[in-house]
Amino acid sequence: MSRGKARSQRQRAARQRAASPPAQRAVTTPPRRQRGPGDRMALYRSLASPGVVARVVFIAGLLLISLSQVAVAAPKNPPLAWQVCGVAGAACVLGFIAAGMLRHFRAIYRIRRDEPGAWQPTMGFALASLAVPLGLSGAVESSRERLLRNLTLLLVLFYAASTIVALNRRS
Repeated sequence: MSRGKARSQRQRAARQRAASPPAQRAVTTPPRRQRGPGDRMALYRSLASPGVVARVVFIAGLLLISLSQVAVAAPKNPPLAWQVCGVAGAACVLGFIAAGMLRHFRAIYRIRRDEPGAWQPTMGFALASLAVPLGLSGAVESSRERLLRNLTLLLVLFYAASTIVALNRRS
């Protein structure tokens, strides 16, 4: 008998739920903060800047490529080890650039998701944000950041000089 009573109560409750529409839960979204252009660029820098490991990989790649170019340009038959170092350095630099592109597109996606009209993909924006994924833009927060940035700039100059030397020796 108690079983039938429970069943009728369940049926009555089901009929009442079917008769009345379900209660609408109030959906509240947090209000979006209004950001100025400076805030967007700071957000972009925080999302697109490379980490310490990525910068060290980039520095190692530049160093390996530069040393390989100088060593390979001198003799007629360069040792295979120097050529392998050059290929490994190129792979490090390529990996850094690919990761930088992914960080760049992720940052743009997140900013435009919150504010669809924030930035248009124009050449002006591309040139303004070019140094950020390389880690050469923004305020320097620590001595380690300053050291990595200066070392990167020196190695880019060393790479350019080694390229010129290698091209002059081959011709």
